[in-house]
Amino acid sequence: MTLLLTQIVFSQQKGIDNKKQIKEVLEIFMNAIETKDSIKIYSLFHDAPVAWVGVYKEMSQNKILEKDNTKINSFRNSDYKTWFRKIMKGDLKQESFYNVEIIEDGAVASVTFDYSFWLNGKKNNWGKEFWHMIKVNENWKIVSVVFSMDMEDYFKEPESTYNNPKERIQNMINELMLKSNLPGLSIAISKKGELVYAEGFGYADVENKIPVTTKTQFRTASVAKVITSTAVAKLAQENKLDLEKSIQEYLPFLPYKKFPITSMQLAGHIGGITEDDNKNDNMFYATVRDGLNVFINKPLISEPGLEYNYSTPGFTLLSAVIEKTTNMSYLDYLKIEILIPLKMNNTDVDLRLHKPNPNLAKLYNLKDGLISEVVNPEDVSYKWAGGGLISTPKDLVSLTYAYKNGFIKPGMVNKMFSSQELKSGEKTQVGIGWRLSKTINGTQVYEHAGGMEGARTVICYFPEEEIAIALMTNARWTSSIEETAHMLAHTLMVKKTLNGLPKGEFNIKATIKKSNEADLILKGKILSNAENSQLILEDGKQYSIIHLDNNNYAFITTQGIYYLKITIKDKFFSGEAIMYGTRLSESPINESPFFKFETE
Repeated sequence: MTLLLTQIVFSQQKGIDNKKQIKEVLEIFMNAIETKDSIKIYSLFHDAPVAWVGVYKEMSQNKILEKDNTKINSFRNSDYKTWFRKIMKGDLKQESFYNVEIIEDGAVASVTFDYSFWLNGKKNNWGKEFWHMIKVNENWKIVSVVFSMDMEDYFKEPESTYNNPKERIQNMINELMLKSNLPGLSIAISKKGELVYAEGFGYADVENKIPVTTKTQFRTASVAKVITSTAVAKLAQENKLDLEKSIQEYLPFLPYKKFPITSMQLAGHIGGITEDDNKNDNMFYATVRDGLNVFINKPLISEPGLEYNYSTPGFTLLSAVIEKTTNMSYLDYLKIEILIPLKMNNTDVDLRLHKPNPNLAKLYNLKDGLISEVVNPEDVSYKWAGGGLISTPKDLVSLTYAYKNGFIKPGMVNKMFSSQELKSGEKTQVGIGWRLSKTINGTQVYEHAGGMEGARTVICYFPEEEIAIALMTNARWTSSIEETAHMLAHTLMVKKTLNGLPKGEFNIKATIKKSNEADLILKGKILSNAENSQLILEDGKQYSIIHLDNNNYAFITTQGIYYLKITIKDKFFSGEAIMYGTRLSESPINESPFFKFETE
């Protein structure tokens, strides 16, 4: 069995590494053009004859014919060595690749991307490029190159090519997938009640290469709490549930507690309920009341209202209150009154151990960049309301429509998104289920994240912009997933400017902040092609840098996407990346950076 599991992990890891290796070929290719390194660039091609065809697009071809009507063919055949010998001559040449898409099966690959070719810092031509590759002795080799061409002097590259938020989002996630080695990820973004982007990345089933789609279902983990909270809010606005009434009045069978506990306190994690359930079985709990038995006899860990103590069992209690006030099972009420009206058709309970579901993503562990399948997943029937649902990002962003379309009335929406207070007067930055926070630029965001075996999930709602974003993965991923979502959503809030990093290779000195240790100082370099740059340290760690707007950049690491501010002065530049967490009452822009660098 151990050998079999090792083989599965190795097979899964090879599938993830292929895209990373192909991405490295792209980086070497761009760098070799700039450095005019023929040995490096020739090593990227297969030994057999390689097709090399460039095709002028119609507008540029017509302009060429106006100057020379003998050039009737729009295509140009060549070979990579002849092409590169021309590159070797004359002044600085550079090429930028962006919007890269890679499809591979471990033996062959198709790579497509937009490109722009530069002479002495000025864009010369641009277009779409297609590579076919094969794997030879564990190395990916190019076997054909076909590309379109438009001359910048004749027809300028449309701004949409490099200023399309959706393409930047896709670029950022492609880089994140390569850096993190996540098996699969799904994303959805809505704006003003309309879905504007939804896409799957990686695999729902790595071993069988089943891709993630927008219909792939993932564990919600604790994001289930905001779905349950919406049900609680709906009952409260209909006067069927009194948020300030003791739950013991709804549930008289509960063991005696020294203090009364309200539904409002449970929804804000100030009810004194433990998070530790000490559950050591993996049985199926048929009812909510059965699930209560896992923890209900435990004493309170604090007087309600005195402390903030995050509690998933508190939401199991809330689901019991829902059942009592509606005379329906929690699951029936959720489906009939929340999921169906909000068209959350792919949200359900996680019954993977009891019922086959072809849309379910498999569950994986992710540790030190290596993935392995979860062999005996937890039965989550004891905590449906707090962490036992499955869903899709499209469904999760649909939930936020309830807060604008009148499904939840404005007065109740305001209550949901207002911070509760402890008896001391301290605000918890949690309303009814939702966490209240600020992004790096001070934008208000309501959010909730979750993590458990085989899952990392987040939903963020930006009320002023009416933007919602949800990310779901099929691995327990130690990550700053809230900040990752913020940076992706940021692309829809700004218009990209063109003053990114200067193109070229730059030596840097980096300082990495270590908790309880001395700062780590390392040498490294940045390979910049303006749109998508790579920061490589002497210890081998790599990070991606993608320009967003002005001096704001996305800093892409194994643990997520962070805010990076870069200051440029001539060819000298410096950067500071900030990590800031959640439940913030003000912008974290003044937080100490966890990563700094400057050119030498």
